[in-house]
Amino acid sequence: MQRGHDGFELGAATMNVMIMLATLVVAGGVSVVITYPDVAVTPLMVVLGVVALVLPVVLYPFSYTIWFATELLMDPPSDEWLERAAETILQIPASNA
Repeated sequence: MQRGHDGFELGAATMNVMIMLATLVVAGGVSVVITYPDVAVTPLMVVLGVVALVLPVVLYPFSYTIWFATELLMDPPSDEWLERAAETILQIPASNA
């Protein structure tokens, strides 16, 4: 569901990066606070590195949805846009399931 704007996908990717970075900062901060006197830096970096590689892939569908909702709040669809969307949906043939 593209809103017809150039760069819509860039907003979803940016939302994904923001969620991932916030998660890394919070997880790293909590880990350091919990293990403060003897912070194990190497295991912490390995775990956060794996999280940094896996989290964006896992969270992309959610970040896309969050960005789409943000886009709808910032730029609500016009009545003409909704009418065109309804016409398009009505033109799609129903499946014979």
